[in-house]
Amino acid sequence: MSADCRQVHDAIRARRSLDSDERAHTLGCGACAELVDGLGALLITGDPARSNTDTNTDADTARFEALFRSLEPDLERANLATRVRAQSTPRRIAALAIFVAGCLAMVGLTMARFDLALVPLPRMLTSVLALAIGLSLAGLLTLRPLYRGPRLGGWDGVAALTLCAAVPAVIALLPPAHDHPASALGVGDDFIPEALSCFGFGFSLTALMFGVVWVLSRDALASPRRAALAALAGATFGNLALILHCGLVMPVHKLAGHLSVTVAAGLAASIPLVLSSIRAVRSRRSK
Repeated sequence: MSADCRQVHDAIRARRSLDSDERAHTLGCGACAELVDGLGALLITGDPARSNTDTNTDADTARFEALFRSLEPDLERANLATRVRAQSTPRRIAALAIFVAGCLAMVGLTMARFDLALVPLPRMLTSVLALAIGLSLAGLLTLRPLYRGPRLGGWDGVAALTLCAAVPAVIALLPPAHDHPASALGVGDDFIPEALSCFGFGFSLTALMFGVVWVLSRDALASPRRAALAALAGATFGNLALILHCGLVMPVHKLAGHLSVTVAAGLAASIPLVLSSIRAVRSRRSK
Protein backbone atom coordinates (compact mmCIF):
# COMPACT_ATOMS: atom_id res chain seq x y z
CA MET A 1 0.00 0.00 0.00
CA SER A 2 1.37 3.43 -0.86
CA ALA A 3 1.95 6.14 1.74
CA ASP A 4 -0.84 8.17 0.13
CA CYS A 5 -3.29 5.26 0.50
CA ARG A 6 -2.30 4.83 4.14
CA GLN A 7 -2.79 8.54 4.78
CA VAL A 8 -6.27 8.48 3.27
CA HIS A 9 -7.18 5.36 5.24
CA ASP A 10 -5.97 6.98 8.47
CA ALA A 11 -8.10 10.03 7.71
CA ILE A 12 -11.17 7.85 7.16
CA ARG A 13 -10.61 5.97 10.40
CA ALA A 14 -10.19 9.25 12.27
CA ARG A 15 -13.36 10.59 10.63
CA ARG A 16 -11.62 13.79 9.63
CA SER A 17 -11.93 15.78 6.42
CA LEU A 18 -9.49 15.08 3.62
CA ASP A 19 -6.98 17.79 2.77
CA SER A 20 -6.29 18.84 -0.82
CA ASP A 21 -3.51 16.29 -1.39
CA GLU A 22 -5.64 13.45 -0.03
CA ARG A 23 -8.60 14.47 -2.18
CA ALA A 24 -6.32 14.56 -5.22
CA HIS A 25 -5.12 11.04 -4.40
CA THR A 26 -8.68 9.67 -4.36
CA LEU A 27 -9.17 10.93 -7.92
CA GLY A 28 -6.53 8.49 -9.15
CA CYS A 29 -7.01 5.57 -6.76
CA GLY A 30 -10.23 3.65 -7.25
CA ALA A 31 -9.94 1.71 -3.98
CA CYS A 32 -9.54 4.84 -1.85
CA ALA A 33 -12.26 6.62 -3.81
CA GLU A 34 -14.74 3.85 -3.01
CA LEU A 35 -13.86 3.93 0.66
CA VAL A 36 -14.47 7.67 0.72
CA ASP A 37 -17.72 7.30 -1.23
CA GLY A 38 -18.91 4.67 1.18
CA LEU A 39 -18.24 6.86 4.22
CA GLY A 40 -20.06 9.85 2.77
CA ALA A 41 -19.59 13.40 1.66
CA LEU A 42 -18.21 14.59 5.01
CA LEU A 43 -14.66 13.58 4.11
CA ILE A 44 -14.80 15.51 0.84
CA THR A 45 -16.64 18.65 1.94
CA GLY A 46 -15.43 18.90 5.49
CA ASP A 47 -18.80 20.43 6.36
CA PRO A 48 -18.89 20.83 10.17
CA ALA A 49 -22.68 20.71 10.04
CA ARG A 50 -22.46 17.11 8.90
CA SER A 51 -19.91 15.98 11.48
CA ASN A 52 -22.26 15.28 14.38
CA THR A 53 -21.89 11.92 16.04
CA ASP A 54 -25.38 10.86 15.02
CA THR A 55 -24.05 10.09 11.55
CA ASN A 56 -21.20 7.95 12.88
CA THR A 57 -22.97 5.01 14.47
CA ASP A 58 -21.41 1.85 15.83
CA ALA A 59 -22.87 0.01 12.83
CA ASP A 60 -21.07 2.42 10.48
CA THR A 61 -17.81 1.87 12.32
CA ALA A 62 -18.15 -1.91 12.22
CA ARG A 63 -19.09 -1.87 8.54
CA PHE A 64 -16.11 0.20 7.48
CA GLU A 65 -13.67 -1.63 9.71
CA ALA A 66 -14.80 -4.84 7.98
CA LEU A 67 -14.33 -3.10 4.64
CA PHE A 68 -10.79 -2.10 5.60
CA ARG A 69 -9.96 -5.62 6.70
CA SER A 70 -11.02 -6.95 3.30
CA LEU A 71 -9.13 -4.33 1.31
CA GLU A 72 -5.91 -3.61 3.12
CA PRO A 73 -4.28 -7.07 2.93
CA ASP A 74 -4.59 -6.97 -0.86
CA LEU A 75 -3.29 -3.42 -1.07
CA GLU A 76 -0.23 -4.49 0.93
CA ARG A 77 0.76 -6.90 -1.83
CA ALA A 78 2.18 -5.14 -4.87
CA ASN A 79 1.13 -7.57 -7.60
CA LEU A 80 -0.88 -7.37 -10.80
CA ALA A 81 -4.16 -8.42 -9.17
CA THR A 82 -3.75 -5.71 -6.55
CA ARG A 83 -3.20 -3.04 -9.17
CA VAL A 84 -6.22 -4.26 -11.13
CA ARG A 85 -8.45 -4.28 -8.04
CA ALA A 86 -7.36 -0.74 -7.21
CA GLN A 87 -8.90 0.53 -10.44
CA SER A 88 -12.23 2.31 -10.34
CA THR A 89 -15.43 0.29 -10.64
CA PRO A 90 -16.26 1.60 -14.15
CA ARG A 91 -12.81 0.54 -15.35
CA ARG A 92 -13.15 -2.93 -13.85
CA ILE A 93 -16.59 -3.34 -15.40
CA ALA A 94 -15.25 -2.17 -18.76
CA ALA A 95 -12.39 -4.69 -18.52
CA LEU A 96 -14.87 -7.51 -17.87
CA ALA A 97 -17.06 -6.37 -20.77
CA ILE A 98 -14.07 -6.30 -23.12
CA PHE A 99 -13.03 -9.80 -22.03
CA VAL A 100 -16.53 -11.22 -22.55
CA ALA A 101 -17.01 -9.51 -25.92
CA GLY A 102 -13.57 -10.60 -27.10
CA CYS A 103 -14.09 -14.24 -26.14
CA LEU A 104 -17.55 -14.42 -27.70
CA ALA A 105 -16.29 -12.75 -30.86
CA MET A 106 -13.47 -15.31 -31.07
CA VAL A 107 -15.95 -18.16 -30.65
CA GLY A 108 -18.31 -16.68 -33.23
CA LEU A 109 -15.57 -16.06 -35.78
CA THR A 110 -13.47 -19.20 -35.39
CA MET A 111 -15.75 -21.85 -33.86
CA ALA A 112 -19.26 -20.88 -34.96
CA ARG A 113 -21.93 -23.57 -35.08
CA PHE A 114 -22.27 -25.22 -38.48
CA ASP A 115 -26.06 -24.78 -38.61
CA LEU A 116 -26.10 -21.04 -37.89
CA ALA A 117 -27.92 -20.25 -41.14
CA LEU A 118 -30.71 -22.70 -40.27
CA VAL A 119 -31.54 -21.34 -36.80
CA PRO A 120 -34.49 -18.90 -36.83
CA LEU A 121 -33.09 -15.42 -36.19
CA PRO A 122 -35.72 -14.39 -33.58
CA ARG A 123 -35.00 -17.52 -31.55
CA MET A 124 -31.25 -17.00 -31.68
CA LEU A 125 -31.45 -13.30 -30.79
CA THR A 126 -33.88 -13.92 -27.93
CA SER A 127 -31.68 -16.64 -26.43
CA VAL A 128 -28.50 -14.58 -26.72
CA LEU A 129 -30.17 -11.45 -25.33
CA ALA A 130 -31.69 -13.25 -22.32
CA LEU A 131 -28.36 -14.85 -21.43
CA ALA A 132 -26.51 -11.56 -21.99
CA ILE A 133 -28.86 -9.71 -19.63
CA GLY A 134 -28.39 -12.33 -16.91
CA LEU A 135 -24.63 -12.26 -17.40
CA SER A 136 -24.56 -8.45 -17.27
CA LEU A 137 -26.60 -8.26 -14.07
CA ALA A 138 -24.54 -10.93 -12.32
CA GLY A 139 -21.29 -9.31 -13.44
CA LEU A 140 -22.35 -5.84 -12.29
CA LEU A 141 -23.48 -7.13 -8.90
CA THR A 142 -20.23 -9.03 -8.44
CA LEU A 143 -18.06 -6.01 -9.22
CA ARG A 144 -20.11 -3.39 -7.39
CA PRO A 145 -18.27 -1.44 -4.64
CA LEU A 146 -17.66 -3.39 -1.45
CA TYR A 147 -19.59 -1.03 0.78
CA ARG A 148 -22.76 -1.73 -1.21
CA GLY A 149 -22.39 -5.50 -1.26
CA PRO A 150 -24.12 -7.98 -3.60
CA ARG A 151 -27.84 -7.65 -2.95
CA LEU A 152 -29.19 -11.11 -3.68
CA GLY A 153 -32.51 -10.13 -2.13
CA GLY A 154 -32.99 -6.99 -4.23
CA TRP A 155 -34.80 -6.96 -7.55
CA ASP A 156 -31.51 -6.92 -9.44
CA GLY A 157 -30.15 -9.87 -7.46
CA VAL A 158 -33.33 -11.89 -7.93
CA ALA A 159 -33.37 -11.03 -11.64
CA ALA A 160 -29.72 -12.04 -12.07
CA LEU A 161 -30.17 -15.37 -10.27
CA THR A 162 -33.40 -16.12 -12.13
CA LEU A 163 -31.98 -15.35 -15.56
CA CYS A 164 -28.71 -17.19 -14.93
CA ALA A 165 -30.51 -20.30 -13.68
CA ALA A 166 -33.76 -20.35 -15.65
CA VAL A 167 -32.75 -19.16 -19.12
CA PRO A 168 -30.27 -22.01 -19.80
CA ALA A 169 -32.93 -24.49 -18.64
CA VAL A 170 -35.58 -23.01 -20.92
CA ILE A 171 -33.19 -22.99 -23.88
CA ALA A 172 -32.21 -26.61 -23.25
CA LEU A 173 -35.86 -27.71 -23.14
CA LEU A 174 -36.90 -25.95 -26.35
CA PRO A 175 -37.72 -28.25 -29.28
CA PRO A 176 -35.12 -28.54 -32.06
CA ALA A 177 -34.71 -25.31 -34.01
CA HIS A 178 -34.66 -27.20 -37.32
CA ASP A 179 -34.54 -30.73 -38.71
CA HIS A 180 -31.13 -30.84 -40.38
CA PRO A 181 -29.83 -34.44 -40.02
CA ALA A 182 -26.38 -33.41 -38.81
CA SER A 183 -27.89 -31.44 -35.92
CA ALA A 184 -29.67 -34.56 -34.70
CA LEU A 185 -26.37 -36.11 -33.64
CA GLY A 186 -25.47 -36.24 -29.98
CA VAL A 187 -27.82 -39.13 -29.24
CA GLY A 188 -27.34 -42.88 -29.19
CA ASP A 189 -23.68 -43.90 -29.26
CA ASP A 190 -22.63 -40.24 -29.62
CA PHE A 191 -24.57 -39.07 -26.57
CA ILE A 192 -21.86 -39.29 -23.92
CA PRO A 193 -18.88 -38.13 -26.06
CA GLU A 194 -20.76 -35.12 -27.45
CA ALA A 195 -22.24 -34.19 -24.07
CA LEU A 196 -18.84 -34.39 -22.39
CA SER A 197 -17.30 -32.34 -25.20
CA CYS A 198 -19.80 -29.51 -24.77
CA PHE A 199 -19.66 -29.69 -20.99
CA GLY A 200 -15.87 -29.47 -21.08
CA PHE A 201 -16.00 -26.50 -23.46
CA GLY A 202 -18.64 -24.66 -21.44
CA PHE A 203 -17.17 -25.40 -18.02
CA SER A 204 -13.68 -24.36 -19.15
CA LEU A 205 -15.08 -20.96 -20.10
CA THR A 206 -16.97 -20.87 -16.80
CA ALA A 207 -13.71 -21.38 -14.89
CA LEU A 208 -11.96 -18.79 -17.05
CA MET A 209 -14.71 -16.26 -16.40
CA PHE A 210 -14.61 -16.99 -12.67
CA GLY A 211 -10.86 -16.40 -12.67
CA VAL A 212 -11.21 -13.07 -14.44
CA VAL A 213 -13.91 -11.93 -12.01
CA TRP A 214 -11.70 -13.08 -9.11
CA VAL A 215 -8.94 -10.79 -10.36
CA LEU A 216 -11.34 -7.87 -10.86
CA SER A 217 -13.27 -8.29 -7.60
CA ARG A 218 -12.23 -5.94 -4.79
CA ASP A 219 -12.24 -8.68 -2.15
CA ALA A 220 -11.05 -11.54 -4.40
CA LEU A 221 -14.54 -13.09 -4.03
CA ALA A 222 -14.07 -13.58 -0.30
CA SER A 223 -17.78 -12.96 0.15
CA PRO A 224 -19.82 -16.17 -0.41
CA ARG A 225 -22.49 -14.14 -2.20
CA ARG A 226 -19.99 -12.61 -4.58
CA ALA A 227 -18.47 -16.03 -5.24
CA ALA A 228 -21.91 -17.49 -5.95
CA LEU A 229 -22.77 -14.69 -8.37
CA ALA A 230 -19.40 -15.04 -10.07
CA ALA A 231 -19.93 -18.79 -10.53
CA LEU A 232 -23.37 -18.28 -12.07
CA ALA A 233 -22.05 -15.47 -14.24
CA GLY A 234 -19.35 -17.83 -15.47
CA ALA A 235 -21.90 -20.57 -16.24
CA THR A 236 -24.06 -18.10 -18.15
CA PHE A 237 -21.01 -17.02 -20.11
CA GLY A 238 -20.28 -20.68 -20.88
CA ASN A 239 -23.85 -21.26 -22.08
CA LEU A 240 -23.70 -18.13 -24.21
CA ALA A 241 -20.55 -19.41 -25.90
CA LEU A 242 -22.15 -22.84 -26.39
CA ILE A 243 -25.11 -21.30 -28.21
CA LEU A 244 -22.67 -19.76 -30.67
CA HIS A 245 -20.53 -22.89 -30.92
CA CYS A 246 -22.70 -26.01 -30.75
CA GLY A 247 -25.00 -26.98 -33.61
CA LEU A 248 -26.56 -30.04 -31.95
CA VAL A 249 -30.19 -29.20 -31.31
CA MET A 250 -31.68 -32.25 -29.60
CA PRO A 251 -32.98 -31.37 -26.09
CA VAL A 252 -31.34 -34.43 -24.51
CA HIS A 253 -27.94 -33.21 -25.68
CA LYS A 254 -28.56 -29.65 -24.52
CA LEU A 255 -29.67 -30.88 -21.11
CA ALA A 256 -26.63 -33.12 -20.65
CA GLY A 257 -24.00 -30.96 -22.34
CA HIS A 258 -25.19 -27.36 -21.85
CA LEU A 259 -27.48 -27.11 -18.84
CA SER A 260 -25.09 -29.33 -16.89
CA VAL A 261 -22.62 -26.42 -16.91
CA THR A 262 -25.12 -24.28 -15.00
CA VAL A 263 -25.98 -27.14 -12.65
CA ALA A 264 -22.32 -27.80 -11.84
CA ALA A 265 -21.63 -24.09 -11.28
CA GLY A 266 -24.76 -23.79 -9.13
CA LEU A 267 -23.69 -26.68 -6.95
CA ALA A 268 -20.23 -25.19 -6.57
CA ALA A 269 -21.73 -21.79 -5.79
CA SER A 270 -23.99 -23.25 -3.10
CA ILE A 271 -21.09 -24.65 -1.08
CA PRO A 272 -19.77 -21.33 0.33
CA LEU A 273 -23.33 -20.11 0.92
CA VAL A 274 -24.24 -23.25 2.88
CA LEU A 275 -21.03 -23.14 4.89
CA SER A 276 -21.60 -19.47 5.65
CA SER A 277 -25.15 -20.19 6.82
CA ILE A 278 -23.95 -23.03 9.04
CA ARG A 279 -21.31 -20.79 10.63
CA ALA A 280 -23.93 -18.06 11.21
CA VAL A 281 -26.31 -20.53 12.89
CA ARG A 282 -23.54 -21.90 15.12
CA SER A 283 -22.49 -18.38 16.01
CA ARG A 284 -26.03 -17.44 17.06
CA ARG A 285 -26.42 -20.61 19.12
CA SER A 286 -23.13 -20.00 20.93
CA LYS A 287 -24.25 -16.56 22.11
